[in-house]
Amino acid sequence: TLSVTGLQEAQLFQLFSVVFFDVVEDVFPEFIRMCDTSEDLVRKQAKIRALIAAGSRAPGESSKSTDKFQLKDHGPHHITVRYKSELQLSGLYEAWVQEAAGLYGDEVALSREDCPNSTGAHIMAVKWISIAGHPTEYNPQFQDLKKTRGRGALHG
Repeated sequence: TLSVTGLQEAQLFQLFSVVFFDVVEDVFPEFIRMCDTSEDLVRKQAKIRALIAAGSRAPGESSKSTDKFQLKDHGPHHITVRYKSELQLSGLYEAWVQEAAGLYGDEVALSREDCPNSTGAHIMAVKWISIAGHPTEYNPQFQDLKKTRGRGALHG
């Protein structure tokens, strides 16, 4: 499809993510409204995926889905995701997270690296830089604001 569209892979993933959220907002608006921030949405999406995997009726399907996508919580505003895709779609997940952040007015920093000893798997670190315009501890400006105005000024 890349040769048919003439788009780069990252462009195609970004467009798919835009369309995904357009459809979700039309068909399942509560999926978006149930979350206050993109961080909340990304974390819930991981739980929903785990529930779907657990409810799989086909033998072996549950572990296949669980092995494909694992989220590790590092506290507020920081997660890592291990995403294994035989089709090399971890870039699609990155585009989805970026689009989710934009939808809520949040800003994220993403980094991706290959998993050692695992073909097609990547580990992605996601850090929320700002949520609804408020800097988090992962924002380089956070320390400056904290020093000059005090912590209360960051959230008010």
